[in-house]
Amino acid sequence: MLRRVLVVGNSGSGKSTLAEALARDERLAHLDLDTLAWLPTVPPARRDLSDSERDIRRFTARHEAWIVEGCYADLASMFVSDATELIFLNPGVDVCVRHCQARPWEPHKYATREAQDANLAMLVEWVRGYPTRDDPCSLGAHRALYDAFGGPKREVRDVDEVRMDATPEQIAGARAYEALFVPSLIGPYAPIVADAAGIRPGDRVLDVACGTGVVTREALRRVGSAGHVTGLDANAGMLAVAREQGGAIAWHEGRAESLPFPDAAFDAVVSQFGLMFFGDRAGALADMRRVLRPGGRLAVAVWASIGAIPAFAAELALFERLAGSAAADALRAPFVLGDVAALAGVFAVAGLASAAVETHTTTARFASIRTLVEADLRGWLPIMGVHLDEGVIGRTLDAADDALAPHVSREPAGAVAFPTSAHVVRWVRPA
Repeated sequence: MLRRVLVVGNSGSGKSTLAEALARDERLAHLDLDTLAWLPTVPPARRDLSDSERDIRRFTARHEAWIVEGCYADLASMFVSDATELIFLNPGVDVCVRHCQARPWEPHKYATREAQDANLAMLVEWVRGYPTRDDPCSLGAHRALYDAFGGPKREVRDVDEVRMDATPEQIAGARAYEALFVPSLIGPYAPIVADAAGIRPGDRVLDVACGTGVVTREALRRVGSAGHVTGLDANAGMLAVAREQGGAIAWHEGRAESLPFPDAAFDAVVSQFGLMFFGDRAGALADMRRVLRPGGRLAVAVWASIGAIPAFAAELALFERLAGSAAADALRAPFVLGDVAALAGVFAVAGLASAAVETHTTTARFASIRTLVEADLRGWLPIMGVHLDEGVIGRTLDAADDALAPHVSREPAGAVAFPTSAHVVRWVRPA
């Protein structure tokens, strides 16, 4: 069934974070009602409802599957007859105020960050009036819309824990990642990242782009019962599998560029092999800096260039030859920050110019060359949205041994090993 989701709630309730994650994971068209509600005047004024409705009808005619979010009950009501579900985010005004105060610059709403900050006091006052106002953006208007909706619906009060149900494909991909990549390739770097962040007993730690939680669990082992560990990821499947591993960890679905946490909330922030995939890398780093307390430590790991890992360079050439450019690009993606100077430049743009970069090497081990290549073909590529037919997969696997054999060492029982390299960037927030 086509999914058409309507999300309503107070400003700062988490509507955009939820909508962006669902739009990305399920390939839904995303509409923020802010873009249809206002005239470009100073001060801004609401558009005539008939003009907004005309644009709404154009949107629904153009897109079969969508997610629409906003605080305008009068506009949201125009989607009710088409929506397959309604989500009402209602965490309380204190949570909404904290989110508004921590919100990154929204260039589709404000010309500059300074203009957004200048409006913050008025926004906070407006958010606090949510329970008592009687306008279309009030609690009463949202409650009436929710109560009248006849389809599947849910009211969410704990928005820091809100997540969309993971699809079977997401969970399958995350389980393959946990089973194939974590013990063989990803896991050996977790202690290195935790060391770089100086994680110690009693710390409050945030793991950004936590995936299935390999660094998050390492942090939990180090902080002990007096500490607290939080993992955040944009992929619901990764979080579902992370929860399956157990541990007293708070899991949150969200974007690295818009962390749903207050300023100075953590002693240490870590992020392993996620920065390469963020839409706004400098913005994400700046938000990590924001949630660090003075004296707090940040440690971020990215892969070195693919040329520094000959086994992966050979696999990339194999994909280019037999699996196509999309498959090759998906394999190339994790290595795009391998240049140390370019990596340092991203940190400098984020205001972390004093960050120190160290390169570390570990050994990756797989049961066989075929296991390594099949893990990428059936595990990594689908996570990246690349799906190959069985004929292509078979031909690529048949050629894998000859292509990669010169770049791996043989171990007992047919296993293979090869060196990998990653850069770990460390930064300490000034006290």
